[in-house]
Amino acid sequence: MSVTASDIAIYLGIGLVAVGIFVALRNVAGKMGKADPEAVKAGFSTLPGFSPGETLIHLASAISYDPVRNHVAIWEKSGGARLVDPSGVAAWHSGANPVPATDDTTGIVELYARPGDRRPFFKVGVINAMDAPRWRDRLQAAFGADKERPAAQGA
Repeated sequence: MSVTASDIAIYLGIGLVAVGIFVALRNVAGKMGKADPEAVKAGFSTLPGFSPGETLIHLASAISYDPVRNHVAIWEKSGGARLVDPSGVAAWHSGANPVPATDDTTGIVELYARPGDRRPFFKVGVINAMDAPRWRDRLQAAFGADKERPAAQGA
């Protein structure tokens, strides 16, 4: 059996596709990797009139609460920090996560733009089981108890 030019072209094409997929996955992993706590603090510190209090960080997302001004800010590795306008949050959930994203999460904090949305515009995992109830209290204060989404819909 001899190797033809078309066989070599096919193997070369497959190799180039594999290299392309590797490079693309490496770039995505770089954007979605773990958040650096110092980068998160620096991001929140640039927000005018926001004094970060309690901050929850997991993977590439973070949420912070300013108890003095009753404001919430979010940070994403791909987009940086921004204040969350309470009128832009139609529903929220803080509690059990029926489908954990990673083995180390016990709960989740989610923010939804519209009441019927199936996917949140922001979410961050909760590692410490005691953090979900604390964040529930903070989100109630910032956005209102009437916007809380039940756990069954929170996934």
